[in-house]
Amino acid sequence: MEIIFETKYFNVIANKLPLHITREDWWHLRITPKVPCEDRTELSIKQAQELSVLIMLIWEAMQTAMSKQWINIKRINYQSNWNYNHTFHVHIYGRAEDAKIQPYGNALNFPKINTWFYDKNQEFTDKDLIEIKKKINKLLKTEKYQNIFE
Repeated sequence: MEIIFETKYFNVIANKLPLHITREDWWHLRITPKVPCEDRTELSIKQAQELSVLIMLIWEAMQTAMSKQWINIKRINYQSNWNYNHTFHVHIYGRAEDAKIQPYGNALNFPKINTWFYDKNQEFTDKDLIEIKKKINKLLKTEKYQNIFE
């Protein structure tokens, strides 16, 4: 697990294995509150607003950075989960148009963790994460995101 970006209330995390989506189909990032909670109804209005903008920022950064790595992300799925760690978190799943394992346009498939499904899934490379971080920093200088997390 690597924290690739953080705000006052949230961490953006690149998970290690097992992965729901392999890198070529496009991988995913996870946003977790710094103070664990059971679901989003426990967030303050300020935290909920920050989460919404953070999702937008991360999506834009992921799409641009990964297209530089020749992974064609067409859509994104946002999913609030409460499964393996029993605390609220948001997964940001990029969906590659030419995905092989998690076909674009189909619902995501999440078999049990200790199955063959995850055996060959690849995580982000160091270069992927560097590109995503660079894009986040670049976006934070734009009018849209400037001073948003202060």
